[in-house]
Amino acid sequence: MITALDDFIGNNNPQPKLLTHSFLNGYRTKMILENDVVAQFPQFQRYTNLYKYARLLETLDYGEINETLLWFDELKEKLVSVADKLRNKFQKS
Repeated sequence: MITALDDFIGNNNPQPKLLTHSFLNGYRTKMILENDVVAQFPQFQRYTNLYKYARLLETLDYGEINETLLWFDELKEKLVSVADKLRNKFQKS
């Protein structure tokens, strides 16, 4: 569920809050979801980001490759960028 709300948790704009509220209302029609669990979503999100960061570091630890294709270099740049953004989030909190 945290992944489904990834873009909305911690966002202070009204639109994401409305979307989150709508999602949770729909979820609660199928499953029990207590408010104390919802209150812990930011901590769950932090754990999710830490897990993503660890997986990215593991992915980027492939050793030395002498010749790579352009798509590989572009992918590496994107992964490093995502890892940097996640690292910055940890440093701010």
